[in-house]
Amino acid sequence: MLLYLPPCTRGQAEGAPPAAPPGLSHAAAKRVCGKLGPEEVRGELLAAKKLSVLRLLGCAVGTSPLFAPAEVLPHWIVASCDADGKVALHGDIELKRLQKEEVERGETLDALTSLVLGAAAAGDERIAAARPTGDERSAANTGVRVKAAQTLGRSVAAAARFPGTLQAAFHCLFGADATPRLMQAGAELARHLAVHCPAAQLATIGPPLLSGLVKVLRHESLPNGLRPEQPEAVSMRAYSYGS
Repeated sequence: MLLYLPPCTRGQAEGAPPAAPPGLSHAAAKRVCGKLGPEEVRGELLAAKKLSVLRLLGCAVGTSPLFAPAEVLPHWIVASCDADGKVALHGDIELKRLQKEEVERGETLDALTSLVLGAAAAGDERIAAARPTGDERSAANTGVRVKAAQTLGRSVAAAARFPGTLQAAFHCLFGADATPRLMQAGAELARHLAVHCPAAQLATIGPPLLSGLVKVLRHESLPNGLRPEQPEAVSMRAYSYGS
């Protein structure tokens, strides 16, 4: 529900079904809409549904929260990037309450990686293969991916989560839809890997990681319109040199 965005029909061929919202499959989007058409689930109705979800996630039984903070961290990240101001504010407030140790759980890290990679996330291949063709979950929108990658970059445990974190960093840096902000987050995550990855794993990920960072330093991966002297490109090079 939190990932759902109204379908965009701009540039769409007449009669063609709209693409699934970022982070969802067509089946998941259909479950969100229920009996309503995609064009009806938008605006105040959609914001109200999302706010209801957030209230549920924040519920407590007595003094005990219904969900552990680490369980709902990915949900707060998604909410904080929402286009609706009330939903985004709610997500931001909850994110500020979370403690650093809540980003160290394996399940939480896998959920964050899934937001960046979609069905291509490490550990999801078998599940994705069992789905009907065309029903795979895509990566989340750019804002969510940036924040998910930045959160992975603050977790020591993420640096040992192989190959998911490396895949996430490379997707941000070299993905087909990479943006300057996404590439900057990917370079920062790559540096985090180089600094905090256990020595035993560094021997395995070192060569591909170095190869990717060299591409950044040589400006071989800059998206159209981004010049080497612009702040994002300079920041990417700084993170790469720091690795």
